[in-house]
Amino acid sequence: MVTGATGFIGSHLAERLVAEGAEVTLAVEPGASQANVANILDKVSAREVDLRDGQRVRQLVRECQPSKVYHLAAVGVTEPDVDPSLAVQVNVIGTLNLLEALSETDCDCFVNTGTCYEYGHTPPPPVPPNLGGPGGTVPPNLGGAGGQREDQMVDPINAYAASKSAAWLFCHMYHRTHGYPIVTVRPFTVYGPRQSTQALIPQVILSALRGEDFEMTGGEQTRDFTYVDDVVEGYVRASLSEKAIGQTINLGTGEERANQQINKSVNRLPCSSAPLLLCSLMWRLYADSRKARELLGWQPQVGLEDELRKTIAWYTEQFKAQSSKSKVSRSQSTSRGGSHAAEMRAWEPALLHHCDVLKAGAFDD
Repeated sequence: MVTGATGFIGSHLAERLVAEGAEVTLAVEPGASQANVANILDKVSAREVDLRDGQRVRQLVRECQPSKVYHLAAVGVTEPDVDPSLAVQVNVIGTLNLLEALSETDCDCFVNTGTCYEYGHTPPPPVPPNLGGPGGTVPPNLGGAGGQREDQMVDPINAYAASKSAAWLFCHMYHRTHGYPIVTVRPFTVYGPRQSTQALIPQVILSALRGEDFEMTGGEQTRDFTYVDDVVEGYVRASLSEKAIGQTINLGTGEERANQQINKSVNRLPCSSAPLLLCSLMWRLYADSRKARELLGWQPQVGLEDELRKTIAWYTEQFKAQSSKSKVSRSQSTSRGGSHAAEMRAWEPALLHHCDVLKAGAFDD
């Protein structure tokens, strides 16, 4: 069973499980769009359920009898101002409802989804003495050490992260007290096709495609950009590893990259003239990924530049398709579209050139 299966990471995970031949139940929020899983709907059982409804959750779990549960459903992922009470109801109570329902099953693994934002403003711990370079610096190819560690105290700074920390504590308690087979994974700054356009990378890409200014901070903040396919691999491995039960595991590359590096990678395309408007802010957030490597044998398979190129290509195709639909729709109306049609003609050559540049490998360093 996959909760949050119509979302960004959940839809990729569902596809992977189907490809592996698993019998998959998608727990879908009532009324949610299923566009992200449209290509596998004939291969899965999609069931609507509001996780806040404990009785309905128990009924669904009793009927499905899942051997594994991948719990990704949440509110507030891209909404820093999410209502705290809603975050508690969905992210905490919803998790508790699932855990209580599992008492009637033979589930052998519940994969809880945390977030790197639980670490908040807490700086990464000092690099272990046997690994650090001069002055405590992090040398290249450190093998995932140097970032936020799972044994750090959580320090959430918004309602989403706080609710995730609360759910994590309940999962920890259910494992320690009741013996539930639970593992929590904390993905770090996941990116890739289908991500919400409220996230950094899609925003930068779409601004470049439109030729618009992209207002942002100075970009000194660092993140651990992790491709969605690598994160999905981490979920699968966590659900199959007995050593992972009871553990909290970061899913990140262990590589610290400044946000401005991402922006420059997108905006160095010849077809983009969107300048960056900068101010300043500093905040480091990247993973110590040694635990995932040691317990799961997991590590990212492809570098940032290759996966960023694939992500840009996907958003380019979506942008092109949507714009074409808008152009056709407006061309059929005599009362609208004069100025809009001119705008469409203005960006089309750049967009086509954008596609050609991607195919030619413009993102190679």
